[in-house]
Amino acid sequence: MIDYKEQTTLSPIATQVRIEAWITDAKYLDNPNRFNEWIFDFQPLTTHDIELIHEVGNRCLFDVEMESGPYSNKKPEKGYERNNGSLFATQLFKPQLNIDSPDPYFWHGREVSLCLHFRDLPSGLIVINADYVDTYEDDYKSQEVLVNVRPERVDYGDW
Repeated sequence: MIDYKEQTTLSPIATQVRIEAWITDAKYLDNPNRFNEWIFDFQPLTTHDIELIHEVGNRCLFDVEMESGPYSNKKPEKGYERNNGSLFATQLFKPQLNIDSPDPYFWHGREVSLCLHFRDLPSGLIVINADYVDTYEDDYKSQEVLVNVRPERVDYGDW
């Protein structure tokens, strides 16, 4: 009998991606769910970011398939895309956030900068982990709503 342990084949540095995104569901970004996982859904802002995620994801599928040993039972599958096509990151540790907010809905709908990497599980499932989630400082400071702000009148003289 052969005792074969599956090893991860993807390295975080080789699969790292930096994109701009919009957080669509941040319910478990600050606190873990009942399975002790931090999960958040995101939508890349530009088509370049979308293509980058899918390109690196497909390369990861190929790498896991090609680097699996002869006795491997790994079947590479995407574990970072929902049935409706939305993307999500799941991990066993809290991602580094540049702003700690007590409000549980603070991150929902924010434009952020994400540093992500792909990881393969022993089953072959490929997931996305977030290294950091940074919101834009201007977006954070623009919480106050400015009412009745009008630009100054410009006198064009003898135009």
